[in-house]
Amino acid sequence: MRPGHLRPPVRYGCVVGLVTGLWASPAVAQPVVTTTPDLSNPDVAAIVQIGKDYATAFAAGDYERINSFYSPDVLYMPQGGSIHGASDPKARQKFFAANRGTIDIHVDEAGVSGDLAWERTTFTMTIIPKDGSKTQVHKGRLLEIMRKEGGQWRSWRVMTNDAGDG
Repeated sequence: MRPGHLRPPVRYGCVVGLVTGLWASPAVAQPVVTTTPDLSNPDVAAIVQIGKDYATAFAAGDYERINSFYSPDVLYMPQGGSIHGASDPKARQKFFAANRGTIDIHVDEAGVSGDLAWERTTFTMTIIPKDGSKTQVHKGRLLEIMRKEGGQWRSWRVMTNDAGDG
């Protein structure tokens, strides 16, 4: 057989079968998902703190502080919605002029690799319209990729899964 040509499929099939068998084998270490972020890592601790700071800003209606958590080129991927970039910062101002609320954020997992980080969270958000209309409670999950910009972690890619009214 000439160099650069594929070998007979039987050999490749054996290799694929072996690799697949090893991956599925209980003897091979499988990834473990922990529900306790490693707070001894300063970047992970900073990411967990961002969730607390976001909740405080949300409860205070501090839309300027909330805007500061996002990269200018953030992409949102909401459940059932279209992918879109950052909303107009004035939209948050308008939201908080009409509503007040709280958000409880629990960081289930967080990790860092260079200037990128991720977090997997669960949340409960309560929105109370100031006009007295029905309070909305949303529970869901969030998977977020953050990017370090100017020494600060900022939300860069955000995917949400809303379980609906609680």
